[in-house]
Amino acid sequence: SSDESVNERLNFYKIAIEDIKNNPILGVGIGNWKLTSIQPANKFLNGYRIPYRVHNDFLEVMAEIGIIGGLCFIYFICYPFWFSFKKAFYAKKFDLYCLICLVVGVYLVDSMLNFPMHRPIIICYLFFIFAVFNNLKTNQSQ
Repeated sequence: SSDESVNERLNFYKIAIEDIKNNPILGVGIGNWKLTSIQPANKFLNGYRIPYRVHNDFLEVMAEIGIIGGLCFIYFICYPFWFSFKKAFYAKKFDLYCLICLVVGVYLVDSMLNFPMHRPIIICYLFFIFAVFNNLKTNQSQ
């Protein structure tokens, strides 16, 4: 509780959850979380600082585009992870499914603590892995 960074992140999470509760269907609008969070964040931020990111991509997306859009985003990220995890677990060997599971798993953990969605190089890696996943799944079904 003495670490300011942790306290700030927890407060940002609370603000995002309040935004989700107040605007569950449409959210606050894409890119508007940083605007709607200024007023509640004034209570704990000093000086002229404003919150730019929630530090949790899933909460930020859900606060900005609503619960349905947030669940679609979570499904978009988690489906390749879950499918690859099952394939890698039953194969019991290190293959491309295991690699996909590891890369997407690291992205999932990073998304819950940081904001990799706003770093283009991370998104490029993620989309490359999704392309590999799609290719593997397409070739498997043929």
